[in-house]
Amino acid sequence: MDDSITGYILAGGSSRRMGRDKRLIRFNGKTLLEGAISLLEAVCPGSPILAGNNLTRIAPSGYRILPDAQAGCGPLGGLVAALGDCPTPWALVIGVDMPLLTPKVLKSLIQAPRMGFQGVCLSCGDILEPLAAIYAREGLEYWRKRLEAGEFSLTSGIEELCWKSVLIPNGNRAMLNVNQQQDLASLFGE
Repeated sequence: MDDSITGYILAGGSSRRMGRDKRLIRFNGKTLLEGAISLLEAVCPGSPILAGNNLTRIAPSGYRILPDAQAGCGPLGGLVAALGDCPTPWALVIGVDMPLLTPKVLKSLIQAPRMGFQGVCLSCGDILEPLAAIYAREGLEYWRKRLEAGEFSLTSGIEELCWKSVLIPNGNRAMLNVNQQQDLASLFGE
């Protein structure tokens, strides 16, 4: 395991599009939150840190919860909080709503060269996935300024920086985000 990386799960979404708390949706015998925890524990040293608001009632005991830097601004609030907290040079960040990510896919991300880049993310063709990415801790001020300016898109932020992407086979499946009811049909193969 790479001890230059700290693992964070961005789990603060309000699930408005889903209509219920997606963190509690069960897949393969676990909630999406429990699955994300297991995934990061398989590839990162130490326990993952849970970033987001409204986690205390649903988070398993023993995991540190980090409130979003700003509520209501999507994953950027969690990313800024994570980078501000990160004790290592790099933060591996995953979204709680990506249940098809595997340790093998994340290991390919972790093993990608990072020298000279502000981060590395998974990609499927020309589609970048900012919620399966490694962010340089030194990029905190860049992301904080975007947050303060109301520029909440992680993807457009990444496109302005020197980033490396790791192309994964069958990436459209591995990078499935469960955000709406129809995404559940894709997840469960219906």
